[in-house]
Amino acid sequence: MPGLTIRRTLDLDCSPTDLWRLVTDPHSLSGWLGREVEIDARSGGQGRVLDDDGIIRLLVVDEVVPGERLSFTWWPQADDAAASEVTFTVQEADEGSRLVVTETASAVVADGGSWDTRLISLWLAVCSQVTV
Repeated sequence: MPGLTIRRTLDLDCSPTDLWRLVTDPHSLSGWLGREVEIDARSGGQGRVLDDDGIIRLLVVDEVVPGERLSFTWWPQADDAAASEVTFTVQEADEGSRLVVTETASAVVADGGSWDTRLISLWLAVCSQVTV
């Protein structure tokens, strides 16, 4: 898909296994990706995300490499021409794990700021799970 690519990288204090659950489990995704998330995290699976701003996004899972990568195409329910491709890549890091989020969309619909907000929410979710 040609267009603008936004890439964000976040190092987290959790195992790659825990991070994989956070990016594939609907209940966990509801803690940071949107208010409500439904996803069938397998190739060809479908889903729905209710954003914090009330926008409903539909999605189709394009590829799953268990423990490593989840790719999907999503779009606002009211505008399927505004589709973008998103990939979550989970990597092992020196102290925990790394999530790389890549979204490719037309320059008109790409919004890097919303990913910043989502990833801050993910970071907070991981922090709340860490025991001292």
